[in-house]
Amino acid sequence: MPLPTVSCPNCRAVMSFDLLLTDDAPREALAAIVAAHPAGKTFIKPLLRYVGLFAPEKSQMNHRRMAALILELVPGISAAQIERNGRSWACPITYWQMAFEQVLAQRDAGQLRLPLKSHGYLYEVLVGFATRDEGKKEQRLEDQRAGVAGAGLSPSRQAVTSTSSAGPVMLNAGLQKSEMPQSVRDALAIVRKPKDP
Repeated sequence: MPLPTVSCPNCRAVMSFDLLLTDDAPREALAAIVAAHPAGKTFIKPLLRYVGLFAPEKSQMNHRRMAALILELVPGISAAQIERNGRSWACPITYWQMAFEQVLAQRDAGQLRLPLKSHGYLYEVLVGFATRDEGKKEQRLEDQRAGVAGAGLSPSRQAVTSTSSAGPVMLNAGLQKSEMPQSVRDALAIVRKPKDP
């Protein structure tokens, strides 16, 4: 007697439980997802839903195609960066999760042409997140350089400020008072001395 069948809500693949447990491709896909990053479990569902966007309109997605799509993403997820438009872009795991969700939101709004053919749109979304983050960091640096209140000191200025002996002397009223040196008394006497007419 055959085991019951299950249908994937993302790629619409129909399979029996025995096939699910014996076929290498689904296991490879799941292993690739988990191995992509230590926090991989937090974005598995959005990733699988994203991969479902590649499913043919009137048929189910092949398991090998699903595994291949995920394996194409693994290097970028593992390295936390992608290569796009001739440069490297930092893409931490949170960017990937947000990008999957944004692409899915575009699908829900009817603004995506399905099925997807490549990861190009996902990568553009990731570049957008990285660009915005770079812009914010640059603005903070500019604010620090301009002395905008609340921006704090840049790390290079903090190092100079904390190790420099130049600048105002910090007074502590709790310190024991000592006798004024004679040289200082003599200098003050000259300044206080009234000038002869």
